[in-house]
Amino acid sequence: MKKTFTYDFANMKILGTKAALKRASYEGTPENKELFEILAKHPEFTVAEKEVKKNNSKATYKNLTLEEMKDYISIQSDAQHKLLVFEAVQRIAKKKGAYYPLTKQWFLKTYPEYTKSGAYEEACRRADEEAAAAMAELEISEGTAVTADSSIDRAA
Repeated sequence: MKKTFTYDFANMKILGTKAALKRASYEGTPENKELFEILAKHPEFTVAEKEVKKNNSKATYKNLTLEEMKDYISIQSDAQHKLLVFEAVQRIAKKKGAYYPLTKQWFLKTYPEYTKSGAYEEACRRADEEAAAAMAELEISEGTAVTADSSIDRAA
């Protein structure tokens, strides 16, 4: 049987993760039974939450959602093909049962420049400049207006 709780004999504590302690708070759960068995053997011990060691040197990508990945890919050269590859990666990752982690891993490996500070903003700026240059090349006839969403509205 797997033990959910550990002993800290030096400090006379029973340690468990936050999730294990929450499950132990419900009567009849395996964690509840295990904790009561331990407390029966060691009534002088107290119950405490295990401290999780955090790796501060680990790179994290806050706000890197699938939508953010898709937006970044969409402003790359040959975006249409790359978005098809992105969708295929998502399907494979979903079948493997690790939808987000595998997709993120692929994205960061494929676009290592994304991890650099300001890379997304720089790519957006470049895409905006390319779009503005393309619009300047277009000859827009009288009675035609370009809206903010880049669609062309014809005057009636």
